[in-house]
Amino acid sequence: MKKAFGIFPVLMIALALTACGGNKTDNTEATTEAVSEAVSEASTEVGSEQTTLAVSTQAATQATTNAQTQTTTKAPAAKTATKTSVSTASSSTPIPAVPTPAAPTPAPRVIPTPTKKDLGLTLKGNKILLNTNMSEVAPLLGSTTNYAEEPSKEFSGKEKTFTYGLVNIYTYPHSTGDYIDEIEINDPAITTDTGLAPIGMNISEVKAVYGEPSFFDSSFYVYEAGDCYTYYSTENDIVKYWGVVLGYI
Repeated sequence: MKKAFGIFPVLMIALALTACGGNKTDNTEATTEAVSEAVSEASTEVGSEQTTLAVSTQAATQATTNAQTQTTTKAPAAKTATKTSVSTASSSTPIPAVPTPAAPTPAPRVIPTPTKKDLGLTLKGNKILLNTNMSEVAPLLGSTTNYAEEPSKEFSGKEKTFTYGLVNIYTYPHSTGDYIDEIEINDPAITTDTGLAPIGMNISEVKAVYGEPSFFDSSFYVYEAGDCYTYYSTENDIVKYWGVVLGYI
């Protein structure tokens, strides 16, 4: 804008020259030429400044556009970086372990109230029946020569062994006491209810009295009697020990 105001001093000089006289034609031509040069110079300068201003404006606009473009370009990157950081933080957070449920404790086997069976043995003059509470038998047999116990694998409680010389009485646990489930005989003086003394006999002699066993293997012979069994353990066909046992134990 300042360059545009420079035209006015030139015009004033031209008018002054006209007013001072001289050759009218020359003066007019000189004046016209001076005015033309002044106007041309001023126009050139104005045009140059406008061009400079336009270039500056364009540069400023381009700079603003570039800045906006850079901001737009960087924004997603920052957002992505933030998202990645959050994801990394989430992945680094340890996942709590799910506790493994404890295995349920098996319920104790429920046993019906024991009932006495006919099968038993005569020990020290007393008839000892299977499934009898040991508390009823112990006073009849006197002191034990050995005693052992261990946790039962089938029942809640302990399985016990009461030894009287060469006789072992095995019991199983029940809510009302220890009940006899087996009587094992290693004494050759003790006989069966039929008067047979099996220990030392050949198994063929036992078969001659009781017939063929209910089942057997090469050295073990079993005779079934209701819910109870009589067994004979042999070595080279000679009975080494025998006994009676409950069938469901």
